[in-house]
Amino acid sequence: MNKKLILRTVLAGMFFVGFFVNPVAAQSDIYQIELAERYSAAKNVKWEKEGDYMKAEFLDEFNQEVEVWYDWNANWVRTKTEMFFNNLPDHIRKAYQNSPYAQWKIDDIEFIQKVDEESYYILDVEKGEQEYKLYITEKGVIFQK
Repeated sequence: MNKKLILRTVLAGMFFVGFFVNPVAAQSDIYQIELAERYSAAKNVKWEKEGDYMKAEFLDEFNQEVEVWYDWNANWVRTKTEMFFNNLPDHIRKAYQNSPYAQWKIDDIEFIQKVDEESYYILDVEKGEQEYKLYITEKGVIFQK
């Protein structure tokens, strides 16, 4: 009987330590608070560890896919939003429409926001077998990356 009690105590201790020492579980509230402050409309958020980062995935209020990345201290690192053409700001649509790729088909649009870097859009365009990534700053300036 004494051995069973010791075994139960050890197993309970292992469960307790494992639950509270897990950095993902221990910091999940911090990540969720940060996400709620930055993206209050985020619903059905899925969290996963990606290398040295925690990544939140959800659909925004326009039903667009959003990925938000945080470091282990719950500092925001970057956001990637897969956008619909109609949700692009007018000056970004005009930059595309006035570009040499205006007749190309848009396959995908991403809006990238990073800490300490100007935000930009990436339009994946294609024409037949040709594919190109068109980078546009938030100000509507096309650039190479």
